[in-house]
Amino acid sequence: MPERDSNPIGLEYSTKQARILGIRTGGVDVTPVLETFETFEKRNSVIEEIFPDYDSHHKMNIALPPDLSSRDAFNVFTLTVTDKGGVSSSARLRKDRLHGIVAATDGKLRMRMIHLYCASEKMNYFVFGTSE
Repeated sequence: MPERDSNPIGLEYSTKQARILGIRTGGVDVTPVLETFETFEKRNSVIEEIFPDYDSHHKMNIALPPDLSSRDAFNVFTLTVTDKGGVSSSARLRKDRLHGIVAATDGKLRMRMIHLYCASEKMNYFVFGTSE
């Protein structure tokens, strides 16, 4: 169930795997519902506090340090934004900003599950999967 931030390769990979397993597929673009809930605006407002030039043409990523399990230290989330020219900027995320971004984007997962449960009920199917 793509939305405007989705990487198109995800749909391609999932469709290919479903075809291999003989699973019927369908699609629902959840962007309109997310826009109604102002998901993108809420997330972007937090990012713009850190990177004032951030806009819808940027890509963003939140990550922990890559050597997380091999060191004994505080682990701090980092926000990286990349503009359409490929220039990246990173900043450490304070707890309140991390929670602001996560709270705004959790709706994406919830909206996908609502659509999934609705479709499964109509077909008398069982929902199973991962958090991704």
